[in-house]
Amino acid sequence: MTVSVDPLEGLWLLVNLVALIVTGLAMIEALRDLAVARTDSEAQHEARELTAFGNVRREGLRIVVQLLLLSLVIPGLLSDRPIPITPFVVVFIAIPVVLLVSTVFDARERVKLGAILLAEVRTDRSNRDEVSEHVPPPQ
Repeated sequence: MTVSVDPLEGLWLLVNLVALIVTGLAMIEALRDLAVARTDSEAQHEARELTAFGNVRREGLRIVVQLLLLSLVIPGLLSDRPIPITPFVVVFIAIPVVLLVSTVFDARERVKLGAILLAEVRTDRSNRDEVSEHVPPPQ
């Protein structure tokens, strides 16, 4: 049994592996965000946890799809038969690219959401501090 990689198979494998690695890194970030959301005690705790859980679920499903796509290319590596370029093959190469773009956009939005929530927490804390400064101590 020999491994034979023609350029199309190499491209397919490379695209899938890059997408899988980037999505794996995004999954790690999503899991960290979920862990932080579960320990959060601020008012937005439930909404943040729900959002974080959804992010973990989406990244997990993307990883499953990418693994399924890799399972299609690996048997071709063990065959000497070249894979012709067909619309079917082009679509299978494009799928991980679309998933990768989706992962990158979601990761970018997670960063923005984190910044928004952090700003709200800081505002809430500063408002509480201002109120406590103006309230006379009990006698």
